[in-house]
Amino acid sequence: MSEKKNLQKKNILWIIMAVAIVVYFAYALLTDDFEHIEDANGPDNYALVTITDENIINQDLGSLNVKRSSGILHDGITFSSGKFSGVYEVFTTNFLFNSDFTMDLTNFYINGGNFKMALVNEGKIVATVEPDMFASVELHDLNGSFSMVIAGESADFEFTLDGWFCEQYGIQIGK
Repeated sequence: MSEKKNLQKKNILWIIMAVAIVVYFAYALLTDDFEHIEDANGPDNYALVTITDENIINQDLGSLNVKRSSGILHDGITFSSGKFSGVYEVFTTNFLFNSDFTMDLTNFYINGGNFKMALVNEGKIVATVEPDMFASVELHDLNGSFSMVIAGESADFEFTLDGWFCEQYGIQIGK
């Protein structure tokens, strides 16, 4: 009889833990109040106003409305949004030895809002990428954690990462 009561107590504890986990995640989803950050400096100025370099480095904001796609006509992955707000890590890698880094972007446009593309190495922004039809970045002697982070305040943007680059760094759609 005592064994049966112990088993019942364990079952009740498991049920309580399961309910607590569900309640925790439901609360986290319902209280996530991240909203679009409005463009505060006008249509001709793409500089960030609200989001700081520290937000980009620490990636301490959420993000809304980043779309990833690949197409038949190009080899690569296109990132775009009509109204992107927040901070989004496009990719991250880790260089174990001093390494060189080359990245080619095509069709990099900002059509509205505020936007910044930053390359972060070991907690420092080492480069920003300016919009251009064909943008290229070359960095040398990188070591440690390295990521490409975008930040936007109601940003309307688009860029495509080269297919070879995506393959080399393991960037896939839906990740």
